[in-house]
Amino acid sequence: MTLTVTPIESTLMTALRTFLLTYVVPDGVEVISAFDNRVPEPAGEYVMMTPGLDMRNATNVATYLDDPEADPPVGQETLTQKTLTEVQLDFYGKRSGNWVKVMTTLFRDEFGINAFAACGAAPLFHD
Repeated sequence: MTLTVTPIESTLMTALRTFLLTYVVPDGVEVISAFDNRVPEPAGEYVMMTPGLDMRNATNVATYLDDPEADPPVGQETLTQKTLTEVQLDFYGKRSGNWVKVMTTLFRDEFGINAFAACGAAPLFHD
């Protein structure tokens, strides 16, 4: 039996950071992860990403792949559990209010869904 978890939290955080740096904040603005012990906050404008709750978002889905040509016949079962992963974004600086508007606009649009499709995730909502 082989167990695989995809996407992993680091993949999601990397995708979110890339999204922020590419579409939301201008060049030169740092996007950092929270909880780096004993590391001071950057000077000036920046965005801090704090991973939060991971919780089940749906019932398991089982899919089966059979190979009747094998001797003896074999099959493979894949179980999928959809989860909701929360990330808190804190925007700091004079232009931070504008960045929040850009972020919430892009997350609420098909643009945001397409941007995260490559890593197997999709933005669901924002508050």
